[in-house]
Amino acid sequence: PMLYIGVLMMLIGIGFKVSAAPFHFWTPDVYEGSPTFFTAFMSTVVKTAGFAAFLKLLAVALPAASPVWLPTIVAMCVLTLLLGNVGATIQTSVKRMLAYSSVSHAGYLLLGLVAGRGQLSGPAAQGIFFYSLAYSVATVTAFGVLKLVSDQRQREDYVGLAGLGRSNPLLAFALTVSMLSLAGIPLTGGFFGKFFLFTAVAGQGYIGLVVFAVLMSMVGIYYYLRPVIAMYLSPTEPHAAPIEVDSLQSITLVLLVLLTLALGIVPGFVSGLL
Repeated sequence: PMLYIGVLMMLIGIGFKVSAAPFHFWTPDVYEGSPTFFTAFMSTVVKTAGFAAFLKLLAVALPAASPVWLPTIVAMCVLTLLLGNVGATIQTSVKRMLAYSSVSHAGYLLLGLVAGRGQLSGPAAQGIFFYSLAYSVATVTAFGVLKLVSDQRQREDYVGLAGLGRSNPLLAFALTVSMLSLAGIPLTGGFFGKFFLFTAVAGQGYIGLVVFAVLMSMVGIYYYLRPVIAMYLSPTEPHAAPIEVDSLQSITLVLLVLLTLALGIVPGFVSGLL
């Protein structure tokens, strides 16, 4: 019993680190209040490292305790997907929406831990690595665009993005591609990231969990399209400052967009490297 209590305490600790529900409550406020650069760092590098440690811990230190941690992670996964996606739909701040989005993506990565059952290799582990890469690239792109907009327009809500598709097509296109990837739309890295994870989970017999995750992905499409609609369909705010982008920033955004599309068009090449 003491071993099981220790396992649960470790799961709680890592759950805080990766923003998994019900230990995610710090994420929206911290992400919104932090400088955008650090927010991007926390939502990509910290989360990816956290899940790498999570996977290693389950595979090396706790394989015999799977009767305890497996149902616990399943419950965390369902709760994280639900609270993350529902929370993101009601946000008016794009940055806060991305914070709840980060919570929901922790739920998708938990799917990989469920499917892998503590294995460091195989389809589930490969899916975790691919998903982490696709998610990180799209998230860095989104926060990069948001930083440029917030620095020059002093807004982080959807109104700040209004008319961006007309005033700065590059920024709008980069943010659109990142939103589509985070939503899991085909021809982006996010689509195959979810495909690999869902396939691995279904292969372990968790069909109900896959169906629930697909439904949550459909909810995600709603809030990921809101910035796109604002950029292309909403009128520009009067006296809105034009967004200036230097050549280095433009090149960086183009490379990130190309990488996101490459992950969605030739995923086999990338997954082979993983």
